[in-house]
Amino acid sequence: MSIPLMARRRLEWLSAGTTELLAILEADGSAEVVSWRGEGADRIAQIEAVLQGLTEPDRSEVALAAMDRYIRLRLDGTGRMVLPTTLLSHLEAVDPPALRLVVRDSRLWFWSERQWRAGQLGRYLQIAKAIEDRSRNSGAR
Repeated sequence: MSIPLMARRRLEWLSAGTTELLAILEADGSAEVVSWRGEGADRIAQIEAVLQGLTEPDRSEVALAAMDRYIRLRLDGTGRMVLPTTLLSHLEAVDPPALRLVVRDSRLWFWSERQWRAGQLGRYLQIAKAIEDRSRNSGAR
């Protein structure tokens, strides 16, 4: 997969030559991608601290859950990366091989294309309401 140059430029932390990334799988069919050295390191340190405080069999169960949720990625200089099967499966991007890349609020997200499309109607209604509200408010002046 390739992260377009325009998206990399909008993400200050990514345009600074970040090569190590962490994908955090979410229950809604998305995965947030963060810098391994920044927010990713904080997340991993938090998991390590939790694991140190646990005993077996809880420790093994939490470790497995962490391996299911957190995936290390590597981005090359051209913005390309290989997405592991675990991530592609989570994003329902195996067959057909499609996923949605979203940059919002200085954050990078991968979305299941099916999940993204399922939410489109709600987003369409949201923008229609915002336009209607603005029109109503500007007409009242």
